[in-house]
Amino acid sequence: MERLHKEYPEDVVIAFRNFPLGFHDQAVPAAKAAFAAHQQGKFWEYHNKLFEKVDSLSASVFDAVAKELALDMTKFQQDRTSKRAEERIAEDKFIAQHLEVNGTPGYLINGRLFFGALPYETIKESVDIQIQAVTEEMRTSKEPVHQARFVITESNFIRSTEGLSYVPVGDAPSIGSEDALVTLAVFSDFQ
Repeated sequence: MERLHKEYPEDVVIAFRNFPLGFHDQAVPAAKAAFAAHQQGKFWEYHNKLFEKVDSLSASVFDAVAKELALDMTKFQQDRTSKRAEERIAEDKFIAQHLEVNGTPGYLINGRLFFGALPYETIKESVDIQIQAVTEEMRTSKEPVHQARFVITESNFIRSTEGLSYVPVGDAPSIGSEDALVTLAVFSDFQ
């Protein structure tokens, strides 16, 4: 995702959504720890460090990474064990389930759902297609980016019992511009 952000800093907003899989014993604790890091503005740094240590995730690793990033440890522990951390994970899982995400990672790119560890070029190709579609919609409809992106997202409509095709960035950890042509929601866990 870092490479995508570097290549498309204004055109793509990337939002992380938790989808801890039940058979990954450290997925929920890692998600709570990452939530706590996000509360101190260090989600992406924390995220990257956890993926470097994916084979040794534990409470002591979560604390060590927080200390390495100079997080306020009292606040980190409070946020990690908070009701809001549990709610955030539950909200993300609810969205993923209604989108019929069935594994990690899952990607929702302007309403088009992709599964699995995709090659960068596959994601880039989809992003390029969406940039062209939204740009063309803006040109022909004279609508602002948010409306044009919504129109294209709806035309890419994905299956869902709730009719959900767009995942707002909201307060999810994200990188990129609010006015991006493409919204890419990544559903993942840390294992």
